Amino acid sequence: WECVSAFGTSRKKDFNALIEQARQDALAADKPFDRLTWQAQLNAFDKVSFDDSGRFIMPPDLVETYGIDDALYWHSVGDHIVVFTPETLYESGPAFMRARCRRLEREARAKAAAKGGAK
Repeated sequence: WECVSAFGTSRKKDFNALIEQARQDALAADKPFDRLTWQAQLNAFDKVSFDDSGRFIMPPDLVETYGIDDALYWHSVGDHIVVFTPETLYESGPAFMRARCRRLEREARAKAAAKGGAK
């Protein structure tokens, strides 16, 4: 998925098992597997601090890479959260998330418009 993934740092202990499962899946499907790519992707995360209100600042490279502008869609997927721009989700994200994102986006824009904000 073309999105940002957020998780607690305790999840790092699961990385080797995730890599091994991916290797087994690739073997079973007779597909190539590159352990170094998996290791690089899983370990290319930034520790982000939260302020007293529970907010954090998205690292600038993620904002640029994922084209983050004025709206985000957050979805819990068990042990982590995925964060999409609505445009990316509508174009190529999981179909089951799209309807919920559209509803939440409509509600947020209506609320902003009622307060005299952007439409």
